[in-house]
Amino acid sequence: MASDWSVSGQCYETCICDFVCPCVPGQLAVMATKQSCTFAMAFQIEEIGKGNRSVGLVIDERATSDQHEAIAAIASGSAGGPMAALSGLVGKFLGVERPDSV
Repeated sequence: MASDWSVSGQCYETCICDFVCPCVPGQLAVMATKQSCTFAMAFQIEEIGKGNRSVGLVIDERATSDQHEAIAAIASGSAGGPMAALSGLVGKFLGVERPDSV
């Protein structure tokens, strides 16, 4: 299904792994080459197409109340950071859902 918005530009990334970061090509299922992963990522956005997307969140029931609030703030852009820069693509925030334990 085609999107009615787009972002184009470049992504820059660096980390503390021994050679090339295995996380991204391994779809975050590969362990870092050090004990932990410390990285920096930057985006050079050259063009943003129209947005008007509807966005909702489903947060795992294992999240604490504090984690739930933090995830909602980050994803909505209200906490600042990269998601705040992309919040202009969101026309309607549908809210947050927390499913019952299975």
